[in-house]
Amino acid sequence: MNKKLIYLGMVIGVVALSSCERVYQKKDFQDYSNFIEYSESVVPFYLDMIQKPMYFNFHLTNPQKRKEYEHLASLYCKAKGGDFIKNGPWLYCNSSKDEYMIHETDYGFEVYAKPTKQIEEIISKGINLMKSERYQKANEVLKKAFEFANVVGKKHLIGEAAYYIAYNDFLASKYFDIDKVFKYITIAQENGIDVSSFISDIKIYAQKILNSVLNKAKSGQKQLASRDLSRAFKIAKLLNDNNLLYTTYYYSGNFYLETGDYDKAIEYLQQAIAIGQDKPNTLGLLYNLLGQAYEKKGDLPDAEKYYVESSQIALKNGDTEGAAIPLRHLGDIYYQKGNYQKAYQYHLQALMIRGYKTRKGGARYGLDLDLYNVGNDLYKMNQCKDAVVYLDEAVPYLEKFGIYDTMAKALYEDISCYKKLGNNEKAKELFNQYKSILAQQNMLSKFKSLGF
Repeated sequence: MNKKLIYLGMVIGVVALSSCERVYQKKDFQDYSNFIEYSESVVPFYLDMIQKPMYFNFHLTNPQKRKEYEHLASLYCKAKGGDFIKNGPWLYCNSSKDEYMIHETDYGFEVYAKPTKQIEEIISKGINLMKSERYQKANEVLKKAFEFANVVGKKHLIGEAAYYIAYNDFLASKYFDIDKVFKYITIAQENGIDVSSFISDIKIYAQKILNSVLNKAKSGQKQLASRDLSRAFKIAKLLNDNNLLYTTYYYSGNFYLETGDYDKAIEYLQQAIAIGQDKPNTLGLLYNLLGQAYEKKGDLPDAEKYYVESSQIALKNGDTEGAAIPLRHLGDIYYQKGNYQKAYQYHLQALMIRGYKTRKGGARYGLDLDLYNVGNDLYKMNQCKDAVVYLDEAVPYLEKFGIYDTMAKALYEDISCYKKLGNNEKAKELFNQYKSILAQQNMLSKFKSLGF
C-alpha cells in the first residue's frame, strides 16, 4: 500500500484508540510534512483494531494540502474496498472494513471513525435527553445525528433521527412549530419509519386544545382561543384528516357564537355541515347551533328553518330529546313575540315527540315544562277548556321535580280558567294548593287573591 495511504490509516487509527474528546484539537499542523511526521509514530495495524466509535480533528490550513488530503482519503477508502462519497463539506468512506467520514471545516478536517455506530449512539443520547425533558440539548444532539445520517446515507438512521427531532419539538412546547414538526415527520415517513403513533398523539393534542377553546372564550381569552383554533385547522389540513377538520369547524362555529360574531359562526357551522353529512349523530346539533346563530343575528325565518331541520334529523336518529328541544325553543321565541298560535304549534310538537301519551306518569322526559308550555299557550289564547287539561297534568310534574316558580304560575292559570269555565269548586281546591305552595317556598310576595 502507498506510504501516504498508510499514514492516513495511522491517523484514523489514532481516532479509534483515543477517547471521545477532541484530544488533538489544539494541534495545529501549519505544514503538511509536520502532520505526516506526527503520524509516523502510530502503528498501522491499529487501524484494523477499531472498536470504539469516536471523533478526532486536526488543523490543516493550507488549501493545496487540504485537496491532497482529500485525495489521499479517497485512495485509502478504495484500497479498503469502499466507495468514497463527497456530500457538500462531508467525505464518506462506506468500506465495511474501515467506515469513516470526514468533515471539511474552516480550520481543517474532522474525522469520525465508524460513523454508523456513532449515529446510533447519538440518537440514543438524544432520546435520553428528551425523556429527561432537556429538550434544547436533545434538539442539538438529534440534529447532529440527522446531519451525520444524511452523510452516510442510511435511510433508517435518517428516518429515526428525523422522527425524534419532530417528537422532541412536539414535547418541548404546547405551541411547538407545526411546520417544522411535520417537515421531519414527512422525512421520517419517506425513510421507512412508522409514524402512526406520533400522528395519534398529535390528534389527541389537537382535540385537547379544541376542548379548551370555549372555556377560554368565556373567560375573556379570546385571542388565545383563536390561536388554538388556527393551530387545530393547520394540523387537520396537514394531516388531511376530515374528521379533525369537521371537529375544528364545529368548535370554531361554537366559539364565534359564544363571542358574538354570528356571521363567522354561520360560516364555520355551514362548513362543518358540508363535510359532516356522514355524521348523523352530531349533524342535528350543528343545525341547532346554526339556528341559534341566525336567531341571535335577528333572522328568525332562517333560524326557524334550521331549528326544524335539527329536530327532524334528531328524530330520524331516534333522539327524542334532541328533536324536542329546538321545537320547544321555537315555541318560546314565538311566545315572546306574542304569536301564541304558532308558539302552541311548536310546544305541542315538542310534547308529542317526547311521547306524552306513552310516558305519562313515568320519568320526567321534560314533560313538566312541555305540559305547562302547551297549557300556557292555550290560556293566552283564552282556550281554557283545553288549557286546563295540560295545566292539571303539568302541576304534579312541576312539584315532583321542584320547579315551584313555574308550578305557581301553572296553578294561577289553572284556577283562572276553572273560574271562567264556572267550576268554582275546582278553582277553590287549586287555590288552596296555590296558597300552600307559595307559603312553603317563601313566595307569598307573589300571592294573588284571584277573588277568593
